[in-house]
Amino acid sequence: MAEMSGSLDAPRMADLPAEPRRSWVRWAFSLVLKPSVSTVLIYAIFERIQITEIHAELRDIYWPSFAAGLFLTLPNVLVQHYKWRYLVRIIERTARDRDVFASLMCGFSMGLVTPGRLGEIGRGLFIAGASKGRLTGMAIIDKVLSQWSMAFLGLTGLLFLAAAAGSELGRFRWAFLGLSAVFSLSTLVALLRADAVRSSIRGLKRLLPRIPYRNKVFAVVDASEEFRRRHLLTSVLYAFAFQFIILAQFYCFINAFDALGPLDTLVGISAAMFVKSMLPVALMDLGVREGVVLYFLGQMGVAPAPAFNASIMIFLSNVLVPGAVGVYYVIRYYFGPSRER
Repeated sequence: MAEMSGSLDAPRMADLPAEPRRSWVRWAFSLVLKPSVSTVLIYAIFERIQITEIHAELRDIYWPSFAAGLFLTLPNVLVQHYKWRYLVRIIERTARDRDVFASLMCGFSMGLVTPGRLGEIGRGLFIAGASKGRLTGMAIIDKVLSQWSMAFLGLTGLLFLAAAAGSELGRFRWAFLGLSAVFSLSTLVALLRADAVRSSIRGLKRLLPRIPYRNKVFAVVDASEEFRRRHLLTSVLYAFAFQFIILAQFYCFINAFDALGPLDTLVGISAAMFVKSMLPVALMDLGVREGVVLYFLGQMGVAPAPAFNASIMIFLSNVLVPGAVGVYYVIRYYFGPSRER
């Protein structure tokens, strides 16, 4: 009986092979640590901002700016749809608009529970009848281009802030300049010598069979066989259009609660969004986004309460609402009567 009861026990962590153990660790980090980090950061922010200040700001909203910020959610989603459709049709030329849009919304839903919205790269899994691996590679390319455009604007913003008289970032001026130079040169080399980059990655596949995110890395390689230089300009323009819509939304929401010029918004928010993307430690980036926005807008003279309110509105309009709508598309994909997978 003792032997039988012992055989029915759940496997201990030490008994699990290495790969499942790593999966348990990742799930524990996602389900416990990341929400905890968000909670601690939000608590720290509320220690700095009084609830009465936030309430006072909400009572004095400048409604035209607030409404404009909400309205920009529509072009935000549409630009993401068009840039994703452009990449999908490089692989699957007959992909229907409604299927591409549904996969985008499913990606929003998956992005809700991942830092940096990395879950969005799974959107290619929701297009029926297409090559899942290559579409996932295209989704990763889409994410990389968005991050690249954010990094370009963010490093530029950090350089402006570092050059400002009396800025706390002044001591890092040369570091930011060096990062910008390395980033720009490496991107230029990658674009001009794409075949060499692909060959180098394939070499790594043989040399490093256990590198992190191995399958995702090589899905990019497979997809990049179809992604040519002629596709780059259109994709980059879409990526920058997306970033500028985010900046315009921030400008509207900030000016609904306080006053800030467009150039200061461009510099401060570009720097904040870039720094936030480098800190994928919190669920839905809650707390991290608000903390960096408070810091960088504080450099522009914006009080904590208006900066916090603007950041929360960006989260609600661009992350939470699209993600919640995306749940409907996920349910329809898995349980709809006409699904074909």
